[in-house]
Amino acid sequence: MDYYGHGPLIELQRPLCITGFMGARVNATAKSIAALAGVPVVELDREVEHRAGKSLSHLVLKEGADRRRSLELEALEREIAGRPKVIALGDGALLNPKAADLVAAKATLVYLEWSLVELAVSVRERLKENPGRYPELLLQDQATALGLSPILAERAPGYKRADFQVQGKGQPPWKMAQEIMAWLQGGLV
Repeated sequence: MDYYGHGPLIELQRPLCITGFMGARVNATAKSIAALAGVPVVELDREVEHRAGKSLSHLVLKEGADRRRSLELEALEREIAGRPKVIALGDGALLNPKAADLVAAKATLVYLEWSLVELAVSVRERLKENPGRYPELLLQDQATALGLSPILAERAPGYKRADFQVQGKGQPPWKMAQEIMAWLQGGLV
């Protein structure tokens, strides 16, 4: 019996990396896929926090974004080298060219695409729950479509490298997970 009480519903030959902009529900979607597939899930941001011994917000404020990206690359290298699993990437993980190349060479990449307006609404909702959730927004008020636009544009080249893209349209994570599972199983999406 596997971790989730059943054998894998899919045999991952490579790690499955899920990416998307802040607010796109990447972690929740990755957890849903892992539960449906019966494979482990790793949240890269949590791995970075574990290695740093502090929250992402504290890490970025005290040691800078470069330190975060360095720890993120180390965690990604470690996780991609292990048993195939679902890896939830931080929204900016692919800003690092080494990380983007590593994912392209060793994993399958799925991008959760949402409209800028949907993302702004989602980000504002999540910031109400946890004001320090997005370190990039700590020192500025950018939780609007206009404020998020340049950050999204900076991350877009990494997202364009995806093997598969899900139009989030504000869908719940389980719905996006079902669409990804159908694609992985070769079904119609």
